Amino acid sequence: MFARELTVEQRLDKNIVAIMGKDRYVSMTQLIMIGKKEVKDGVPTAYTDGKNEVYGRAFHEQLTDPEFRFVILHENYHKAFRQITVWHHLWLIDAKLTNMAADYVINIIIIDEKKDDKFAVMPKGGLYDERFRGMDVQQVFDILYKEQDGGGGEEGEEEGDSAGKEEGNGGDGPPREGEEGDFRDDHDWTAGRTVEEEEDLKVQIHEALQSGVLLAGKTGSGGNRTVEELAKPQVDWRQVMKDFAVDTMAGSDYTTYRRPNRRHYGEGYYLPSGMTDVVGEMVSAPDMSGSIGTSEQGVFLGETESLCKLVRPSKLHVMYWDTQVCQHEQYDPDQMDTFTSETTPKGGGGTRPSCLPEYIAANNLNPQCVIVLTDGHVWDWGNWTCPVLWVVVDNESAEPPMGKVVHVRSGDLR
Repeated sequence: MFARELTVEQRLDKNIVAIMGKDRYVSMTQLIMIGKKEVKDGVPTAYTDGKNEVYGRAFHEQLTDPEFRFVILHENYHKAFRQITVWHHLWLIDAKLTNMAADYVINIIIIDEKKDDKFAVMPKGGLYDERFRGMDVQQVFDILYKEQDGGGGEEGEEEGDSAGKEEGNGGDGPPREGEEGDFRDDHDWTAGRTVEEEEDLKVQIHEALQSGVLLAGKTGSGGNRTVEELAKPQVDWRQVMKDFAVDTMAGSDYTTYRRPNRRHYGEGYYLPSGMTDVVGEMVSAPDMSGSIGTSEQGVFLGETESLCKLVRPSKLHVMYWDTQVCQHEQYDPDQMDTFTSETTPKGGGGTRPSCLPEYIAANNLNPQCVIVLTDGHVWDWGNWTCPVLWVVVDNESAEPPMGKVVHVRSGDLR
């Protein structure tokens, strides 16, 4: 008696169980269990809306089990990366290129994880290019975007036959019907979810990753470096900014906060007793190169406004910059509480933070501290003679050679 051939639905369940039973993917168990898994006709490959996963029936009927497992892993990495490391500003620039960039990064991760076994094998046509090894999505996106504008795509087609081919590699959002591998760029990435539901999902996925790492540790599994990185608790960037401003503007002796200045209690300020009414000048410098979205810039400036209420600088300088300082605004203490409603952002070129210390020196400014918001994809950080804090968005690899740095995910700049 011949064994009956399994349906795609049965093979989906079978391969999910196989993944969760594999040592290096134990830490993904809780993540994989989030959302519905469906098999549908008319779907060229596979996609996720950030929570649920949909697999095309005809496409997956042709896959081997190792290829099927690769697609499942790919979609779940999309879920984790989209919710935890969100590139909202990239989606707004070009959603399809953002998805391609994420595919390149995720596929390299899975291929590197397989080591010498054939547990997960990338289906034919999946996006893969060795030149993107070690890069994050922002870096890959930048290259793809330049090649698209400058006609440089031919090089990508020669290397790995990857440019423009997306069948088999999945993605975020359903493909257009009848266009294999062409992922819709006007898709509702929240799938109708409210802002509150999106935030709840983000928390759920982060907790699933953390639980998965703990489970892998208890079972003695080898672990998964990517999941471990995504599961790391996030530093409170607001608190880092606050600590930096207080430390540089008021001195590093926090013991004075144990004896607060009673004079300012009724005004809503909690100042140390040794702190004068006004201190030095502060610079807040958002990167305007286009890699950071306006919403993230707005949150950063809003936090700057809160800092001014805390440390009361004698003057606030807001410097919008790209390869040069494009706009310099100055606010006195009586203007700081509402400057975010009056400021006018300008810029939009490349990224050269060294223009900031150059501008400060050329204009004989002497700030007591500078706080810079940037994506960190720079080569020339500049020479600084004053304390500087770098708030680096979506770029864990960025390590400025001077000053302090706090890494933040764009999804947390909300």
